[in-house]
Amino acid sequence: MKTPITAGRVFSQLSYTTIIKVIAALTVMHNSEKECRGGILAILVQGPEGSTLESRELGAPGEKAFDSAYFAHEKIRRLATRRLTAGSEGEYASSQSADPEKGQYGGCVVSWHGKYEIFISFSGAPAVVDEVVTYVVAEALGFTVSTEYQNDLLPQARALLERCRRP
Repeated sequence: MKTPITAGRVFSQLSYTTIIKVIAALTVMHNSEKECRGGILAILVQGPEGSTLESRELGAPGEKAFDSAYFAHEKIRRLATRRLTAGSEGEYASSQSADPEKGQYGGCVVSWHGKYEIFISFSGAPAVVDEVVTYVVAEALGFTVSTEYQNDLLPQARALLERCRRP
């Protein structure tokens, strides 16, 4: 019997230090005035056995930890809910329904692995950085991601992740 995928198993495959290095470098490349010292990474796995949701603090989000946790989970909730709505089931990123005036930002992508739907969300950097990092993390973990995803930082994010993963 195959072991079910859970959020905890996904987290066990991640290098938090690598992810923070990539986020910090991309934040600078994005010419953001916002400095990223950390944030909250949240993962929701939905599969035949049910759902698991976990989140972890990466780096040192400091005073932003509470807000980052709220936004990381809001992005997952919004994308997962929209995917259940007729006409929106093809959505693959929270940026597709972002509305900053309502406090709704990009930063979450959905990926797939067999019968599992895996939502990965980060909050703590500019939304464009949050989201591209979740996309390349899903790719690096071997999950299927939407080939329609577009982000100007995608080539740099892939290269940085690969460079940071080398011993």
